Amino acid sequence: MESAEDLRRTAAGSKPLDELPAGYRQGVLAVETIVFGFSLSFMKFWTFDSSGSWSAQGVVAVLVLALSIVLQIFVMWRSLDPADSRLVEYHRTRRLLMLSMAFLFLAVVFSVIVDSGWFGSTQIR
Repeated sequence: MESAEDLRRTAAGSKPLDELPAGYRQGVLAVETIVFGFSLSFMKFWTFDSSGSWSAQGVVAVLVLALSIVLQIFVMWRSLDPADSRLVEYHRTRRLLMLSMAFLFLAVVFSVIVDSGWFGSTQIR
């Protein structure tokens, strides 16, 4: 529930206290777009362009990467929602972005480990 002061401030033309300053959402969308582009490029490389056979560990890396991409799409959808201008929604969206980036980091590290042959060669036929 908004207080009388918030209503007066909104009526006077200034932003309510729980809204983001201008430019924050655009910055988050820019970061999301860059991370999303990297994720899709890495997915293309890891699944189609990389040499060698598939292994069970490689499939796990792709699944973690796919989870990150799905989270990134959800974060972009939330960021485009006008309600994301409220601080509470913005902070939730930002936490989801950080979670998707953590999954992306895990997928990249795991794929490097798999590609190095550390697990051995357990190919899928």
